[in-house]
Amino acid sequence: MSRELPITLMRGGTAKAIFIKKEDLPEKREDWNELFLDLVGSTYEDQIDALGSKFPILSKVAVVSKSSDPDIDIEYEFFQVGLEERKVTNRGSCGNLPSALGVFAVDEGYIRPIEPITPVIIRNLNTQKLIKVEVPVKERSVRKEGQYRIDGVRGSGPRLSITFYDIQGTLTGRLFPSGNRKDILSEGVPVTIIDAGILAVLIEARYLGLRGTEHPEIIERNKEILEKVERIRREVAEFIDFEADMFLPKFIYVSAPKNYTTISRKTVKDSEIDIIARYFSQEGLIHRSFAVAGGIALASASLFEGTVVNEVFKSSLGSLKIGHPSGILEVRAKAVGEEDNIRIDARLSRTARRILSGKAHIP
Repeated sequence: MSRELPITLMRGGTAKAIFIKKEDLPEKREDWNELFLDLVGSTYEDQIDALGSKFPILSKVAVVSKSSDPDIDIEYEFFQVGLEERKVTNRGSCGNLPSALGVFAVDEGYIRPIEPITPVIIRNLNTQKLIKVEVPVKERSVRKEGQYRIDGVRGSGPRLSITFYDIQGTLTGRLFPSGNRKDILSEGVPVTIIDAGILAVLIEARYLGLRGTEHPEIIERNKEILEKVERIRREVAEFIDFEADMFLPKFIYVSAPKNYTTISRKTVKDSEIDIIARYFSQEGLIHRSFAVAGGIALASASLFEGTVVNEVFKSSLGSLKIGHPSGILEVRAKAVGEEDNIRIDARLSRTARRILSGKAHIP
């Protein structure tokens, strides 16, 4: 007997997620994971019989509710659904989705719209951090038309400005979990381990034998490189006493700017970017553009002398233009205070839209 569940499918930035209102879910949280797995189609061949996709950036769930705090408009909890394994995790978060959450909050009446910009204050329950999304409004509704474009998404839309507050140490309690800005691993490889936006391992591409501009599918077919990436990722997790899984810690490799061709055959010139980077969204899979959370990690690292990123590009202002497989992502990070008592905020722009609303029929 199939189950019906009211859902909204939203795109936020270069990610897509199934949005579910908390009141529409079973009261028992222990029933949620199986529901999410069946909704997305975990372990189904290419998720042909469900709403997921073969890429992690398209297999996400956000549970949304009105906040009881008068200073916060909505709260949400993020869930990443495994594709090859029946696994759901709510560790970490997705930096692309807050843009869609801002649109959803206005559309669904969680907040009274104010022209021309409605600020939506969001609490991420995964991290307990606050996010502000500035949503363009016209005639008391979210503006549908706009000229702002982001690489990795066709077309244009209204520009949504997003500010992430106090984003350091959300998974480990420290900006640099090892206590160092750079560590040398057992294979003699220098890495930066940073917890800002997401827990990530940062490494120069040359230590993987790469230029840094190779397309994702080339790397995903290279068993030797994938095995080395996994060895490094697991060693780092053990080093900082963090329980690794297929999603965390994230792995990012970087290189100095150079001309390259995107997966859509567009040329990115070295003068347009500050750094080139590739982001593993999960074990063995590289993001076809770039995760916002990964961009925050890189922009944050660029502020601190001695990190892998800072040695490629030094950013006193925290603005970083990242060359990725689909184009360019610009992120701004600002650090206040000393390293042992520091606060990092980050800001960037995205587009977002509602794709569909209705009921999912779950077997």
